[in-house]
Amino acid sequence: NQLRPIHQISINNAFITTDNNVKLSISNVGNFPIKILCTELNKGIRFCPKNNELFLYPKNGKSQEIFLFKNNNNSKINNLNLVLKYSTIGTNNIKSKDLLLQKKPQKLPGINYFESRNIVKNPLANFVINKDSKIITIKDSYTEIKQPITIPLGYKLYIDEKNAEIKFLNNSFIYVKGSISIIGKKDNPFKLYAAKESSGYLIIENKYQPSKFENVIFKGLGIPNNEFNNLRGSITAYDTNIEIKNSYFLENKSGDDYFNGVRSNVLMEGVYFNDVLADAIDLDFCSGQLNNLSFKNIGNDALDFSGSDIKVSKLLAEKIGDKGVSIGENSKVKLVDIEINNASMAIASKDSSIVKIKNSNFNSNDYNLAAYNKKPEFDGGKIYIDKYIKSDVKILKDKLSEILIDEYE
Repeated sequence: NQLRPIHQISINNAFITTDNNVKLSISNVGNFPIKILCTELNKGIRFCPKNNELFLYPKNGKSQEIFLFKNNNNSKINNLNLVLKYSTIGTNNIKSKDLLLQKKPQKLPGINYFESRNIVKNPLANFVINKDSKIITIKDSYTEIKQPITIPLGYKLYIDEKNAEIKFLNNSFIYVKGSISIIGKKDNPFKLYAAKESSGYLIIENKYQPSKFENVIFKGLGIPNNEFNNLRGSITAYDTNIEIKNSYFLENKSGDDYFNGVRSNVLMEGVYFNDVLADAIDLDFCSGQLNNLSFKNIGNDALDFSGSDIKVSKLLAEKIGDKGVSIGENSKVKLVDIEINNASMAIASKDSSIVKIKNSNFNSNDYNLAAYNKKPEFDGGKIYIDKYIKSDVKILKDKLSEILIDEYE
């Protein structure tokens, strides 16, 4: 019988050192050794370990730093498609993982998730616990979170217009196992932000209690670089229902994504992302609707979907480092009334995904439409678009994929 491990590696950070070495901070979160194969650059150039021997052994999920290759040509590779190939020892199944290169992260004090403070069992002075209604409120307008806290299962953290802001200190975070609701004022939104020297982030994990944010500014959030952290998003919604309206995501400090949803139902309306380091929104195996979204100065993808079923309407994306909308791994996405400007690729459908586009406008992109196969376990991508200026040749397609113009099923 062949081994079929599911969870294998977690990429914490991929970075370029000052002497042009490309390195990886990576964790083997499985029980079997991993063999690191070649790193592919733009589906062409390959960098392979010397003597084809680079192994990653389990160390209880702890982060390990490995050398991939040296960028001898001193070329700018930050925005190129860099893919790591690897396999579990004992199998012939080759896996792939996208890499996003960043600067070498600063060392931040480590935080153990398992030491998060349950504020029902061990209350903080500024929090009011009603054990009958299971509602948690905050007394004052301004609150500092100086240590990791947990909202336990069955409880709801409710923040309304009488509260003004929460500030994260000491790389703290809020782990919501129940639910959270933050409702700010339309003319004076609630502020959730981290101190200059600190990270700060929010984890929501509950399939039974929905969470809601309205009129909220998320600013300067980020995840710390430590051995306990395998998260990708400053805001992570895991196996839950979440609604975000009339809110702003600004200037995150670290992480692959600003908002990462996993196996969740996501509703967003009137949401703005500005000055984001990497991906703005990354949805993995999610469903939902995203309406009236705006993106500007995004380091990587504005929207990144994997294994998801999503409808997007009224989208404006400008100055995007990589893709305006990236659709992969058997996703089904509808895009209506969209405008994407100054991106490497406006829309990319890959790996058995289907995207349907209606009422689109593209300007100053390297490619407007791209459909291709990236991972060997999938087929190509498909794009159906209602209209397209056929004289504009900014289309990329491989032989496994289809781009059907003047069609919208």
